[in-house]
Amino acid sequence: MMPHRPVTEIRLQAGDAAVVNLPAGTTIRVIYPDGTTREDRTLMTGDPECDSLPVIARIWDRVFGGAWICTDLGLRGIRNGHHRRDRAVWHEAARVIRDGGVAYVEHEQRDWYGKPVWIAVRVREER
Repeated sequence: MMPHRPVTEIRLQAGDAAVVNLPAGTTIRVIYPDGTTREDRTLMTGDPECDSLPVIARIWDRVFGGAWICTDLGLRGIRNGHHRRDRAVWHEAARVIRDGGVAYVEHEQRDWYGKPVWIAVRVREER
């Protein structure tokens, strides 16, 4: 018999990235804006050690090229590696999930030196 695994639903809106810090062994069910659903055990790595680690990841809406889940090595991975124009928003997202939970980083397409780019503009906390 399979042990019970906690399930967390992530409901993405268009242009969202979910940032999660969930207990070890969590199953993530992502519901995209178009209604499609994807569910996966922990992080899709196939590594049994992942079941003993918390799930710290970014989950993207398909607007951003279809990438579903990007694992991060701790909260530092959430904060770092972003463009200076929206880095503060990612730092805020990491702060929000520091003790666990889910936050959504909302993006808007804006003009950046004559080119349209997606920019993180605010963090929406899940309550």
